Amino acid sequence: MILDKSKIIDLFVPTEPNSLMRGTQLETCGLYRISRRTCELNSVKILFGGSCGWLEVVSGLGRPLFRMPSSFTGSFPLGAEAEDGLLVYLDADIPQVVQLSWREPDTQLI
Repeated sequence: MILDKSKIIDLFVPTEPNSLMRGTQLETCGLYRISRRTCELNSVKILFGGSCGWLEVVSGLGRPLFRMPSSFTGSFPLGAEAEDGLLVYLDADIPQVVQLSWREPDTQLI
């Protein structure tokens, strides 16, 4: 995946009180930045598969963490460290519905 930084959609995802876990659901094709800090990607859950495309999750440095054709569904537990944030790329003719969860350390400042 070639990252075009001008097309990134920044999302703010709050945490629950007294928790370091964050989660979000994406339903529209695009390139999303869901975290700006170093974190651990815990799981990717594809609720509804798309068609003719890809779901790709990379670190803020562009290192691939997860890649799956958009036609698959399922829950994929991971334990991947993402340096400098998480970027999610959804590309399909029929958009997918994807849930992601990750944990950010509480020792870093935004």
